[in-house]
Amino acid sequence: MATSPTTKQDQTEAQPRPSNRAIVMQAITDLCDANRQASRGAIVELTGLRLSIVDEHVKSLKEEGRVRSPVAGVFEPVDVTPDRAVSGTVIPSGRFKLEIGDHVIDLTLREARNVALVTHGTLSLAAGWLPPRQ
Repeated sequence: MATSPTTKQDQTEAQPRPSNRAIVMQAITDLCDANRQASRGAIVELTGLRLSIVDEHVKSLKEEGRVRSPVAGVFEPVDVTPDRAVSGTVIPSGRFKLEIGDHVIDLTLREARNVALVTHGTLSLAAGWLPPRQ
């Protein structure tokens, strides 16, 4: 017996809707990632949830230490990801070994240079520094 192929709409409908709590947390993260203030009003506007629901979830997220309020009425996520040990070694054969936690990556010097360029750009953006335009 042949079955009909699943459409993208069928796959989307099969996924459960995230909880309001997850929606509020994602909204705070998204707003902060976009360099916007995650205020109660901005969260309500972004999520479409009622203010009372947003307040309830922000309060519980703050109590759990997942969100903090650097300024009254503005929220930001707290990074709870543990840092891992990072080290790099230049191998005499002209290769580079990058170790992050339990992961080891063997790179050519060209690959290592590309990793350095990518991480420098990411760190510069995170620090709020942008190179001058030419």
